[in-house]
Amino acid sequence: YTAKLGPHRTVSASRLSEVVE
Repeated sequence: YTAKLGPHRTVSASRLSEVVE
């Protein structure tokens, strides 16, 4: 992930986590 996205990446990570699970 790109740290430049900031808080936005957190949302993406959460989305990905849900998809993975």
